[in-house]
Amino acid sequence: MNLKIIKKIEAARNELIRLAKSEGLSSEATIESSKALDRLLNEYMKLEGEFKRSRKGQN
Repeated sequence: MNLKIIKKIEAARNELIRLAKSEGLSSEATIESSKALDRLLNEYMKLEGEFKRSRKGQN
Protein backbone atom coordinates (compact mmCIF):
# COMPACT_ATOMS: atom_id res chain seq x y z
CA MET A 1 0.00 0.00 0.00
CA ASN A 2 1.09 3.53 -0.67
CA LEU A 3 2.69 4.88 2.52
CA LYS A 4 2.81 8.41 1.11
CA ILE A 5 -0.98 8.77 1.05
CA ILE A 6 -1.25 7.22 4.52
CA LYS A 7 1.13 9.89 5.85
CA LYS A 8 -0.97 12.58 4.14
CA ILE A 9 -4.13 11.16 5.71
CA GLU A 10 -2.54 11.15 9.16
CA ALA A 11 -1.38 14.75 8.76
CA ALA A 12 -4.80 15.88 7.51
CA ARG A 13 -6.52 14.09 10.40
CA ASN A 14 -4.26 15.77 12.93
CA GLU A 15 -4.88 19.16 11.32
CA LEU A 16 -8.64 18.58 11.41
CA ILE A 17 -8.50 17.70 15.12
CA ARG A 18 -6.39 20.78 15.84
CA LEU A 19 -8.77 23.08 13.96
CA ALA A 20 -11.87 21.56 15.54
CA LYS A 21 -10.42 22.14 19.01
CA SER A 22 -9.24 25.66 18.35
CA GLU A 23 -11.93 27.04 16.01
CA GLY A 24 -14.94 24.81 16.61
CA LEU A 25 -16.64 22.13 14.59
CA SER A 26 -18.66 24.49 12.42
CA SER A 27 -15.88 26.91 11.46
CA GLU A 28 -15.11 27.31 7.76
CA ALA A 29 -11.51 26.19 8.30
CA THR A 30 -12.61 23.00 10.05
CA ILE A 31 -15.15 22.20 7.34
CA GLU A 32 -12.57 22.75 4.57
CA SER A 33 -10.07 20.58 6.43
CA SER A 34 -12.71 17.86 6.76
CA LYS A 35 -13.38 18.01 3.02
CA ALA A 36 -9.66 17.71 2.29
CA LEU A 37 -9.45 14.65 4.54
CA ASP A 38 -12.48 13.16 2.77
CA ARG A 39 -10.76 13.60 -0.60
CA LEU A 40 -7.64 11.83 0.66
CA LEU A 41 -9.67 8.98 2.12
CA ASN A 42 -11.57 8.60 -1.16
CA GLU A 43 -8.28 8.52 -3.06
CA TYR A 44 -6.94 5.89 -0.66
CA MET A 45 -10.04 3.71 -1.06
CA LYS A 46 -9.79 3.98 -4.84
CA LEU A 47 -6.12 2.95 -4.78
CA GLU A 48 -6.88 0.08 -2.40
CA GLY A 49 -9.64 -1.18 -4.70
CA GLU A 50 -7.35 -1.02 -7.72
CA PHE A 51 -4.66 -2.89 -5.80
CA LYS A 52 -7.07 -5.64 -4.76
CA ARG A 53 -8.41 -6.01 -8.32
CA SER A 54 -4.89 -6.28 -9.71
CA ARG A 55 -3.99 -8.92 -7.10
CA LYS A 56 -7.11 -10.93 -7.99
CA GLY A 57 -6.01 -11.08 -11.61
CA GLN A 58 -2.69 -12.65 -10.60
CA ASN A 59 -4.32 -15.75 -9.07
